[in-house]
Amino acid sequence: MNVIAKLLRCSLLISLSSIPALAQSEIENIVIVGARVPIQKNLLSGSVTIIDRQQIEASKAIDVSDLLRGLAGISVSQSGGKGSLNEIRMRGSESNHVLVMIDGVAINDLGQSDLANFAYLSLANVERIELLKGSQSALWGSGAIGGVINIISKQGTANFTSNIQAEYGQSRSHSLATSARGQTGELNYALSAQQFKTDGQNISRQGGEKDGYKNSQLAANGTWQASQSSELQFNLRYTDGYNEFDDFQPADADKFTEVEQLSTKLVWRYQPQASDWQQQLGLHLSKNENISFGDDLFENANKSDKQRLFWQNQLAYSDMGSATLVLEHVSENFKQSGLVSFFGDPNQSQNNKVNSIVLDVVHEFTARFSLHTSLRHDNNSEYDNANSHRFGLSYRPNANIKLFSSYGKAIKNPTFSEIFGFTPASFIGNPDLMPEQSTSWEWGIETSLGENWQAELAYFNSDLEAEIQTVYSADFSSSRAVNLRGKSKRKGVEIGLKGNVGPLKMNISYGYIDAKQPQSQPDPTEPVMLVQEPRRAQHSAQLSFNYLFADDKVNVYLQASYQGEQLDTDFNTFSPVSLGGYTLVNTTVTYDVSNNSELYVRAENLFDKRYEDVFAFRGLERSVYLGLKHTFN
Repeated sequence: MNVIAKLLRCSLLISLSSIPALAQSEIENIVIVGARVPIQKNLLSGSVTIIDRQQIEASKAIDVSDLLRGLAGISVSQSGGKGSLNEIRMRGSESNHVLVMIDGVAINDLGQSDLANFAYLSLANVERIELLKGSQSALWGSGAIGGVINIISKQGTANFTSNIQAEYGQSRSHSLATSARGQTGELNYALSAQQFKTDGQNISRQGGEKDGYKNSQLAANGTWQASQSSELQFNLRYTDGYNEFDDFQPADADKFTEVEQLSTKLVWRYQPQASDWQQQLGLHLSKNENISFGDDLFENANKSDKQRLFWQNQLAYSDMGSATLVLEHVSENFKQSGLVSFFGDPNQSQNNKVNSIVLDVVHEFTARFSLHTSLRHDNNSEYDNANSHRFGLSYRPNANIKLFSSYGKAIKNPTFSEIFGFTPASFIGNPDLMPEQSTSWEWGIETSLGENWQAELAYFNSDLEAEIQTVYSADFSSSRAVNLRGKSKRKGVEIGLKGNVGPLKMNISYGYIDAKQPQSQPDPTEPVMLVQEPRRAQHSAQLSFNYLFADDKVNVYLQASYQGEQLDTDFNTFSPVSLGGYTLVNTTVTYDVSNNSELYVRAENLFDKRYEDVFAFRGLERSVYLGLKHTFN
C-alpha cells in the first residue's frame, strides 16, 4: 500500500500535543529548551537563535537544514543532493556533539554514531526551531556539547483549520502535504502528513547515475485538559524514507538505504490550583532503523531505540526564583546485523542504562540580575559515571541591553560502534574508551537598536578532553576509535542583526570558528601538536530578507548562505584536502491568489553554484519548484 495514502488516512486520528498553545508575543519571549521548564529569553544566560513560523512559511523550504546553512556557529556537511547524509556541527563540535530534539524528544540515531541525519527532517509540520548553543549536558545529558536544536511542532488552534500543499519541480520532484488543527471540548490537536519524492541528481564526480530520495512523514500532537490542575500531552512523529547513494570514492553504484524513524512522548502535568508546585511524569521514546542494500542484495542493518522515563518537580519558591528537580532513567538498545565475511561477524546486540538526577535553578536577585544553575549526575551501566554542570549570569542594565556569561562542563559517551566495534577485523572495538568532556566559557551581549532592530554578539571558548577519533593501521586494513592525547581547542565569535525597514524584514548572521584537535597518531615522546579540524568552515554567514509588497499580494523571500573554505579527507589516499568556500542563494516568490490560496515559485541554489561539503560528493544542483497551497477555514 502506498505510504502517503496510509499517512493521509491516518490524519483521521485524534492526538495530543507537546506544549500548551502560546500567543505569538509569548512565544517570542520564551525559550522552550533553555531550561528544564520554559524560560523567559531575558533570563537566559546564553546564545539562542530562533527561526520562527513566519520565516519558515515565507521560505517554503522543504528541509530544516536549508534554513540553518550559514547561521553563526553552524557547519553543514551534506554528502550530495536531497536525501544524502546531512550532518550539522555547532561551534566546532562533532555532529554527534549536537543533541537534536523534536518537541523535547531526543532523536539522535544510536546506529549512525549517535548523530542526527537532517536529510529526513522535514519542515512540513514545524512551528519554529530553537538553537541553544554551548554546553548543555547538565540539562539534557550526554551529547549536548556543541548545543541543542529543538524542533517545535505546530499545535492545536481554537478554531478548526486545515490546508493542503502540493509542488512539482525538476528531476520529477514532487511533494504533497496536508494538515488539520483544531479543538474539541478540552482536547486540542494538530495532525499532518507529507511526502516528498525526487529522482535526484548524480552526486558522484563521474558517471551519470541519479540518486533518488523519498521521505514520507506522519505527525500528530495535542493536549487534553483533564481538569483545572491536570493535563495530558502527546506527541508522535513517524518517518518512512528511502535514499540512493554511491560508494565513498565516490563512484556510481546501485546502493540504497531504507529508513524508519519514530519519536513519541506522553507527559502528564499536574499543578494544584493556587500552588507554586508543579510536577510532570513523562515517557519519551525514539526508534531508528537503517537497512542498506547493494545491487538489490542485503548488506547491513542496524536498529536502535532510546526510552526516557522522567519525574520532574518544579517549585516556585518565591516571586524571584524556581527550582526544578528531575529523576531520569534512560534505556538504550542497539542491534546490528550483516553478512559474515573474512572481516568477521558483524552481528551484535548491545544496551546501556543510565540513571540521572538533575537540579535546575533560575533565580533573579533583582529585576536586572539573574543566575541560572544546572547540575547533573549520570550513572551509566556501560560507561564511566559522569557529572556535568552549567553556571550562567545575565545582567540587564536597562530595557535595551542584556549582558550574559556562562561556564559549563558537558560530556559525550562513546558510541556502541566505538566501544564494541563494527566488524572484528576491520573496525575494531575499544572497551577502554573514556567519555569525551568539554569545558566552555561564553560571554555575550544583546541590545535593541531603536524600535525595529536587535543586535547580538557572543564569544565562546571551549576545551575538549579525550576527543574520540578513528585511527587506521599502517596498511589501512583496519581501524579503531581512540581517545586523543591532549585537548581540542574551539573558540569563535558570533554576530547577529535583525530588524525591519517598513515592509522589508532582514536577518544577518556571521560566525567565526577556530577548531583545532591533537594529531591523531603523534610521537608519544613529542609535545602534542594541534591541527585544524575537518568539515568546519572558519567563516559562515547568512543574509535573509522578506519583502511584502504594498498590495499584500506578493511576498519575496531571499536567503544567501555562505560557508567558507574548510578541510576534509580524501579517503582514497587518507590525505587532507581543501574544499573551497561557496555562497548558495535560495529564493521564493509567493502570490496570494485569494484569501485562502497562494501560488509560489521556489528556487534552491538559484545560480547553480558547484560546491562540495564532503570531498568528491557534488552538492545540490539548482532546483526550481512550482507550488500551490490552499487553506480551509
